[in-house]
Amino acid sequence: LKEFKQVANDHADRLPSLTLHWKWLELGIRTATLDRLDHAPREIQKALENADRSGLYFTAQTLVFLKASVGMTKGDRRLAEAGIDQLASLLDESHYHGHSVYHHFSGWFQLLWGDNRKALAHARKATEIADETGHRLAALVCRIQLAFCLFENDHKKEAGREISHAWNWSRKTGSDIFCFMVLLVKAYFADRSQSSAALRYLREGLTIGRRNHFVNMVWWGLPRLWQWTAATALQADIETDYVKELILLHRIAAPAPSCVNDQWPWPFRVRTLGGFRIERQGQALAFSGKAPQKPLALFKHIIACAPNADPVETVIDDLWPRAGRE
Repeated sequence: LKEFKQVANDHADRLPSLTLHWKWLELGIRTATLDRLDHAPREIQKALENADRSGLYFTAQTLVFLKASVGMTKGDRRLAEAGIDQLASLLDESHYHGHSVYHHFSGWFQLLWGDNRKALAHARKATEIADETGHRLAALVCRIQLAFCLFENDHKKEAGREISHAWNWSRKTGSDIFCFMVLLVKAYFADRSQSSAALRYLREGLTIGRRNHFVNMVWWGLPRLWQWTAATALQADIETDYVKELILLHRIAAPAPSCVNDQWPWPFRVRTLGGFRIERQGQALAFSGKAPQKPLALFKHIIACAPNADPVETVIDDLWPRAGRE
């Protein structure tokens, strides 16, 4: 990759397509590894402007679906919607596979922020076109999403058939990332169906993920799936160090307190029994100078009163008893 980047930079003036291809590849890797995604939208926009000046239609299309993917990975609805709208404007029959990409991303968007029934309609169309055009790996990603959409719309038998189909394809390709994705979805389905196989699938999937250090999925992923995976794995003591890393990277919100145990890696943890202690990422919070006593006292007061709140006047009387009030 470093050599590719150097060649692309050396020939940026004569071969703009090479430079743009490198940028697409680099941003794709960063999306897969959750690396510096906050800067990605601006870089994608700059690359799109270069593609437009160079007349590179196909490169522009691939950059746009990367824009939509970054938006959905980041949970940025506005960015994702803008990417999907741009993708729709670039569709034409001479690049028919692009229609599959459009429907796949539209289905992903609906799963995140819209309607499960609309998501299913898009997922069916995306899979149909991917199968028709013979893009096997794209069809595999589409089929994983189709299975999930079917399950969320209570078509559980059909969902089971589709995820089994995806599992067979994943094993034939020998791709660990697809096996990882399918196993997490199979585990989710099994748990929702009260099957004892759920933890076995989850353990197999997370073992593959930890071994390859997978921190994201390929052009897909849902907060509710990541949340279920994290909470269930920590409860069952499955690949806990790896799962804690996923929680921090994805900023996975903890589910209900009854669904998590003491292993959940809260960014901050406050302990009040047996002494007062604030922890940041598992370590006691230390102050470089004198500890801010009054802010800490106010913090303790708020905790002690939770879930109720005292009037401001009562708080002032407790913390600053000598202070006069106007």
